[in-house]
Amino acid sequence: GRTPPPLPSYSHGACPALVGGATSSTSVVTGFASGDQVRSFRLLVPSSYDGTQAYPLMFAWHWLNAESSSFVSQGELETTIEQFPFIIVLPDKLTDDNGNKEYQFDWPFVESWGAEAELIFFDDLLACVNQRFNVDRDRVYGIGVSAGALWLTYLSTTDRANHFAAV
Repeated sequence: GRTPPPLPSYSHGACPALVGGATSSTSVVTGFASGDQVRSFRLLVPSSYDGTQAYPLMFAWHWLNAESSSFVSQGELETTIEQFPFIIVLPDKLTDDNGNKEYQFDWPFVESWGAEAELIFFDDLLACVNQRFNVDRDRVYGIGVSAGALWLTYLSTTDRANHFAAV
C-alpha cells in the first residue's frame, strides 16, 4: 500500500484553532493566514464527528464565478456528509480588497504567478485540518468542477498529488 508523505508545515507556525460546521453557514472560516495572504474557506464536518475515529478528507474546488457555498448547495453536501461521514474543505477563490476575483478563471491554472501561493494555501489547509481533526491520511481526496477541476489537474502535476488517494 501507499504511504502518504509527511504533512506540510503551516506557513505561520502554529495553526489557528479551526472550527468546522455541518452546514454551509456554520462552516465558514475567514481570516485564515496563508503565506502573505488572508483566505477564506468552508470546513464541513458531520454532526456525528467526535474525534474518536479517523474520517476521510475531501478537498473540493468550486467552478468559475462561484464560491464554496455554491458547491455545498449544488452538491447537496450538508446531506452527504451526514449519510457518508467525511470532512470537506472547500477553498474560496482569492479576492482583492473590493471582493473581486484575483484570477481570471478563479484559480491560477492560467496566471502562473499565483500558483505558488495557491499551493501554499493547500499545504496550510492540509496541515491545519489534520492537526485539528482525526483524518484518515490514506483517504484524502480531491475534487474540482470546471475551473476548480483545471486547478486540481495543475495541483496533481506537483508533489502535492502524493497526499491524495484519488482525484
